[in-house]
Amino acid sequence: MRQRDDLSFPMHEYARRMQALRQRMAERGLDAVLITTPENICYLTGFESQGHFSFCALIVPLEGEPIMVPRRMEDSGVQARTWVAISCPYEEVEDPIQKVRDTLRLYDLSDNRIGFEKDCWFFTAVQQERLFALSHETSFVDCAGIVEAGRLIKSDLEIEMIRSAARVAEAG
Repeated sequence: MRQRDDLSFPMHEYARRMQALRQRMAERGLDAVLITTPENICYLTGFESQGHFSFCALIVPLEGEPIMVPRRMEDSGVQARTWVAISCPYEEVEDPIQKVRDTLRLYDLSDNRIGFEKDCWFFTAVQQERLFALSHETSFVDCAGIVEAGRLIKSDLEIEMIRSAARVAEAG
């Protein structure tokens, strides 16, 4: 984790979220998860994409640093607005699904049990089928809802942020 002091939440909140996610991963026997839902990527990293129409992924291994796979055009946002230290951006002319497969191999994650968000508008059935066809050695398991399970119960910091936003809305 790159230490940052300019994110929406302090670093210890993002660390708490990652630790809780990894606990749920361990309970499901997952070696890594492939997060493709923009709001889940934001929850875990602080990254808010300007281009939800293009593919973006966060690979979270059970141990070690998470890896972002954004479009090259958005990599500056990953660098400027997240704590994620490893980014493997794809070029406009590259296949993002091939880039995910190559990144899994590069970080020795390809022959593992990897969870993916099957119920995600931003990772289409065609893209999922393509990744599975390219990744014969990988066991993909639907883990839809694994991040949302952590988002259900708000931390004290999240509750304070909600209350602050409500006060601003009320004043308006």
